[in-house]
Amino acid sequence: MYPKKTIFLLLLFWSSCLSAQFSQLDSLKTQLNQTEDLAQKVNLLTAIGHEYFRINEDSMKVYALQAVRLGEQLPEQSPSYLEALVLEARTYHFTNRLDTAITIAKKGLAIADKEQLPIYQAKFRNRLGVSLTRQKNYAEAMSLMLEAIDIFEKENSLENLANAYNDLSMVYLLQNERENGIRYMRRSAEIWDQLQPKETTRHALAYLNLAYATDGDSMSYPYALKGLELAEQSGKPGILSQAYMEMGYQNESAGNLEEAMAYYRKNLEIVKGMNSPSGLADAYRFLGNGYVSQGNYAKAEEELNKALKIYKAQHADLFTALTQDQLTIAYENTGQYEKALQAAKATIVFRDSLFDAEKLSISSELEAQYENQKKEAELAQQQLELEKQKSQKNKLLMGALVLFLLGLVIVQVLMARRKRTQKEIELALSIQQAEAAKLKELDQIKSNFFANISHEFRTPLTLIISPLKEMVRGDFKGNIETYHRLMLRNGERLLQLINQLLDLSKLESKEMKLDRVLLDMNQLVRQTAGNFESLAERKQITYLIKAGQKPMPVMLDRDKTEKILYNLLSNAFKFTKEEGRVEVHLQQEGERAVLKVADSGIGIAAADLPHVFDRFFQSHHGSSGSFDGSGIGLALTKELVEIQNGQIEVSSKENEGTVFLVSWPLEKKAVPVIQKKDTGTKHPKLETVMELAPFTSASKPGAALSGPDKILLVEDNVDVRFYLREKLEEHFDVIEAVDGREGLQLAIETVPDLIITDIMMPQMNGNELAAQLRRHIQTSHIPIIMLTARGDMDSKLDGLETGADDYLTKPVDNRELITRVNNLIAQRQQLKEKYARQIVFSNQQEESEEEALSQDDRFMRDVMQILEARLEDEEFGVEQLAQALHLSRYQLLRKIKALTGKSVSVFIRWVRLNRAKELLEKGQGNVSEIAFRMGFNSVAYFSSCFKEEFGISPSQV
Repeated sequence: MYPKKTIFLLLLFWSSCLSAQFSQLDSLKTQLNQTEDLAQKVNLLTAIGHEYFRINEDSMKVYALQAVRLGEQLPEQSPSYLEALVLEARTYHFTNRLDTAITIAKKGLAIADKEQLPIYQAKFRNRLGVSLTRQKNYAEAMSLMLEAIDIFEKENSLENLANAYNDLSMVYLLQNERENGIRYMRRSAEIWDQLQPKETTRHALAYLNLAYATDGDSMSYPYALKGLELAEQSGKPGILSQAYMEMGYQNESAGNLEEAMAYYRKNLEIVKGMNSPSGLADAYRFLGNGYVSQGNYAKAEEELNKALKIYKAQHADLFTALTQDQLTIAYENTGQYEKALQAAKATIVFRDSLFDAEKLSISSELEAQYENQKKEAELAQQQLELEKQKSQKNKLLMGALVLFLLGLVIVQVLMARRKRTQKEIELALSIQQAEAAKLKELDQIKSNFFANISHEFRTPLTLIISPLKEMVRGDFKGNIETYHRLMLRNGERLLQLINQLLDLSKLESKEMKLDRVLLDMNQLVRQTAGNFESLAERKQITYLIKAGQKPMPVMLDRDKTEKILYNLLSNAFKFTKEEGRVEVHLQQEGERAVLKVADSGIGIAAADLPHVFDRFFQSHHGSSGSFDGSGIGLALTKELVEIQNGQIEVSSKENEGTVFLVSWPLEKKAVPVIQKKDTGTKHPKLETVMELAPFTSASKPGAALSGPDKILLVEDNVDVRFYLREKLEEHFDVIEAVDGREGLQLAIETVPDLIITDIMMPQMNGNELAAQLRRHIQTSHIPIIMLTARGDMDSKLDGLETGADDYLTKPVDNRELITRVNNLIAQRQQLKEKYARQIVFSNQQEESEEEALSQDDRFMRDVMQILEARLEDEEFGVEQLAQALHLSRYQLLRKIKALTGKSVSVFIRWVRLNRAKELLEKGQGNVSEIAFRMGFNSVAYFSSCFKEEFGISPSQV
């Protein structure tokens, strides 16, 4: 890092550079005000516009437009007017209005071609090529640039030739043809060396581009140094900015990160003094890249996102891709894997479009074609002269030419055949790869299905087996009727899952039989949908049923149709929150009965919508990737609809709701409508639906109860949460959360003594919750127990790696759960004793131990450093310590109590007394001096506290 004095001098230097350029601008503006000559005014306006390049793009545009408007009063072939058009095209190019830039360049080229003005024919061709390059039209761009170079060479216009070589080199580099790019850049630099010091700015740019192109070569750093030297001579902030970026990049490539970051920061400071969005974006991008190299990914993300916002606004695709590439690294290292994936995808798409094989080869072919055209023109001239002298020889040459062309045709045919064969091979390989990917995807879907169906089975099994074990052991203490209903409900849930699997099996083997009868759909819908009214009232959901009184005859299997209705309504109520809305409509449309089930629930993601009827597919909700269900309900529904000649459709928007439409053909025969008699028994699925809200919690989720140890229970299944709460409340205070997101919020607010969480939950799953808890200083110390239906080793390792302290597989034995909880709380007590025995002051902590410190160790180290710095301040207490640590008073109390077993005020006094004892032992003052140094305003009180803590008075030390 540079000392402050050096940075101050550098800031003065930058300001002097700005002053030098603004001094030049003032001079030009003075001349502009003094001249009356129209052509001279246009020339001066154009010169001012060029001076504003990379300083203030808005001013550059204003002066360019003024120059063009005045220039239109001159003859169109006037050099002054044409130079103004060149500036205007350049201005629109650098403000990313490429279509306008191309239009202006074409306009200028048409005038130059019409009036046969070679220099401007070349200038506008090169200007047009530069803008086409930005649009990735490399073939046409290179053709125009090569024509411009040929004209500049003939006219011996060295400055323009050097510029054209530089522009052409960039086209090669963009197509990954590094050798040709460097070759033309060196030509550009050699010309500027001859012209030096006529045009310092372009001279500097040539060497900076060379340094960029030869990255990794031995000459890249010397080129960058020379570019920096020339940039400093120019006194222009725009070129100096580019020099600082290149020097930063060179040092970063060499591993000199501190030097690199110093240059990047200098660049950012100088760019902030200019009105150049593109320059500012580049500055943020290079600074962000430097932070990535340093491993400071949070700062890297901040700076790179600033750059990305500007690049996207300017439609700068190349630099957008470069920025997203670095953001992928930053997101990945900060655990933001979804963002990392999106950034990586965007980068890959751009690279694929940029480095297509045909685009990579076409540039070399065009250059060769252009060179061949020049040679063929020369040969044609020679042949013309020879033809006049040797007509016979000319005939022989013509015959040879015919043979050559014939051979060329044969070669082309063979090459075309080879390409066709190659494409066939590639197509076959792609088909094989697609099939392999499809098989792999199917295996993954089946694997996920079996894992998730086990979760579906294990949850109700927990609520059946665990209470039964208590009853068998004789230690059951709950309400027997309540638990009988709980076990019955979950037993019926298991039966429903099994029946769904059997139904799918029958459908697959074509063994399912239909018992079709003539039904009145209006009556069937009213009866079936009416069974959900009590559930709607319990969940405070607005529930509308619209079905007519007039019979609507359809030939259907009553049992299968009821299953369809129950499945659709179960989903609607399951995913609709309290105070939401569910509607059931049945109406006739033409010759079909159309049933509509709509809800205002969480909706289905657009990516999942095409797959909701696929077998074993679970729709993922939210960023957590958690899911509900077994993936068979809607698949079964669709097949039950279709085997009865029906159709089913779905439409949905996330966070707005879902609509299912089912239709069947109406029965035209005029026969009585037959209905089964109502036996008075409930449909078995209705009890399963009721599991959505079977109990009212004794305490509101998140309500803090009194008690020595506070447990936060995070579980989305209402029955499981009810059962665990009843068992835990016998020993602990219990707070409830219905998902990971609510659990995280309650953990930070209440700082419990232990957290029990399920893994598979909506909004935020258990693994993500554990990872978030470990990141927050308020909750990093809290023990975590994971509950899951997945008992495989990989799942356990995932949970333990994200921060869980223990892992229990469902069905859970309540005695084992209580034992595990007590063990973890006992371990936390041992940790309290550890911190109670150790006082580590900041001057005793070696920096080399930093990586070995846990989050709690770092917290205690920070506490001790703050206390040591404020020991003499008698006003320093709990409030001041909480503010210094950026915690609330309550969070600090819970954290210190959890780690040390002491209240905050007692802990502060304890630290002061231990420090006082240390000073007394070293003889660094008498009792009064040390008492006041440690923040005690009374020696008598200090002596009393000291004797109470250590059993001796301070004077006896």
